[in-house]
Amino acid sequence: MEIEIKLDNMKKYHKKEMSDVLKSFEKKSKKKLTASEKGSVKFFYSYGISIRPINSGSIFEIIKDMKEEFRKIEKEKSITEKVNETLESIVGLSILAKFGRRKEFIQLTEKPKKFIKEITDKIKLSEENTLQEKKRLSNLTPEEREIEQQELINELYKQPGFIGIGITQDGPIRLEPKKINYYLDDILDKISRLGIENLTKGEKDFLKKQSK
Repeated sequence: MEIEIKLDNMKKYHKKEMSDVLKSFEKKSKKKLTASEKGSVKFFYSYGISIRPINSGSIFEIIKDMKEEFRKIEKEKSITEKVNETLESIVGLSILAKFGRRKEFIQLTEKPKKFIKEITDKIKLSEENTLQEKKRLSNLTPEEREIEQQELINELYKQPGFIGIGITQDGPIRLEPKKINYYLDDILDKISRLGIENLTKGEKDFLKKQSK
């Protein structure tokens, strides 16, 4: 995963690493970089996320593990708890520099304050988006939510090898692609309540066909 580091922040927080990277690019290019070329170098925090291994047993054991993970996710956690969990799961943190097709990595032994702030801001933004999505979904009727879900399933089944499995209180169920029946009155009602921008792609396509 990557988070871009602005040039000003590189100069402020990672001056030595920036200098080392530019020297390395110059050494490999066998020439001094111009001010314009130095300005074109892009910097990123590069890192991976370690994930707890899923039970490799039967499908029912795997589903059991997944349900347990979902229960943990559903439990409300503070931003601080989520940030700390994310930071603990990060592996291979480094600064990545890109200059044209060339790349340079500088391994970081500690998590810089700037990186922690970037992760915190990323999680806060994700939380805000999640709250907005929950609010949006709460304004939909059960039928409208079902249409959105089915459109997503149909789209995913266009990918080769995709198999949809849903997890319910009664156990796993197979999610299948299905034809969706759209109704003009329902779509017009949705527009009057939520605005045309809240229509799904399928609903917009149906409305377009009806207008011809």
